[in-house]
Amino acid sequence: MAELRQAIECANANATDDVIDLGGHTLVLTDAPYSNAHGDTALPFITSVLELQNGQLERDAGAPLFRFIFAASASTLTVRDMQLRGGSADGEGGAILSLSASPMTVRASVFEDNNASTRGGAVSAQGPAFIVMSDFIGNAAPDG
Repeated sequence: MAELRQAIECANANATDDVIDLGGHTLVLTDAPYSNAHGDTALPFITSVLELQNGQLERDAGAPLFRFIFAASASTLTVRDMQLRGGSADGEGGAILSLSASPMTVRASVFEDNNASTRGGAVSAQGPAFIVMSDFIGNAAPDG
């Protein structure tokens, strides 16, 4: 987990588009050290152009409530060939919350058993979102 967090921090700091490949690994998250007015997040806030691909993120059943990914207003996020399971946000976006005006893209990914207390049980995007060939299973929020 520390390596993924460090890779995202490095991607945010450099001036290039980045791809982080999880190599098919499953990462079980137990904490959410990143917090703002939108709630707790397991990974560093995305502030750059970043593609996260080829892996699974899962919240440990005994972990506190948190989403996996928060994409800030200056970011461009792509999620490809990923599974995000068990995210739980106090607010919107159980797995992903994107406040970016740039398009967020999700391709060939699975969102399972994520929930949010307001809207976007799996994903909440304030800007454009392109979701292609992806599955949503058992996600929930009062407003979709």
